[in-house]
Amino acid sequence: MVKKEVWESLFLLRHCQSYFLNQKIAYTLIDADQTNPDVHQLYPEGAHTTVFSDVEKKSHHADLIFESALKKPVIVNLPAQVSPLVKGWIERNNLLEIAAKHDVQICKWFICSGGYSSVSLFKESLADYQDGIIHIFVKNMGLTDDWEFLKEDLEFSNLSCKYPHTLKTIDFPLCPYKERYSLEKFQLTLSDALKSTEFSILSKQRLQIFQKQSFAAMENTGLIEKEKTSAKSKRNNSGQNNSKTAKLNTKEVQEEVAENIF
Repeated sequence: MVKKEVWESLFLLRHCQSYFLNQKIAYTLIDADQTNPDVHQLYPEGAHTTVFSDVEKKSHHADLIFESALKKPVIVNLPAQVSPLVKGWIERNNLLEIAAKHDVQICKWFICSGGYSSVSLFKESLADYQDGIIHIFVKNMGLTDDWEFLKEDLEFSNLSCKYPHTLKTIDFPLCPYKERYSLEKFQLTLSDALKSTEFSILSKQRLQIFQKQSFAAMENTGLIEKEKTSAKSKRNNSGQNNSKTAKLNTKEVQEEVAENIF
């Protein structure tokens, strides 16, 4: 799940999607922001929509996220100020318990601006879920390029020591301002931009450098590597199954339960 702390959440989400496409990892994209469904607007045919609600007749709508995660990784765009509703949905359904039974891994990508309130919200989320879900603290280098102040934050340091396996920190690199502006203006993914005539040779070079850095940052979590392994395994198994079907002229269905991320 991508927590919308600043507008770069959409930017990060788009790069998550680009990375999955680049690595040929099947995934489901869900936009849970009804107020500003920018993800669904950007990908009208590829993004599902849902909503977190405390209204009883709508409280089950978010179940789409978990049901989808049983099949493949899910990328969810969350609106601002949604934490209480997400927490309520998780607690009502004992989601952490049922997720563990079905090998579904819950990850929260928290894009932090570097402001006090932003860091405080992250601490609250970690206090709520502790080791229950994986938290990825994303340092938005586009807004704050010096994060030395976190080393002086004793509470943050203690949390990092307390949850070494479920708290991960990455630096999300700065995308050059000119190129970022053009990406938003023309509503392009990085892959599309690298093929577009709207970008000069040097602009494309800067985007390629940024893409390499951002992909490396995502891989540093260790979570994406698991999905790459899972995806490769599924492709190999699919090839083996297809070969066996051709030889025996029979239909064999093999269900695989893989570790999914949403």
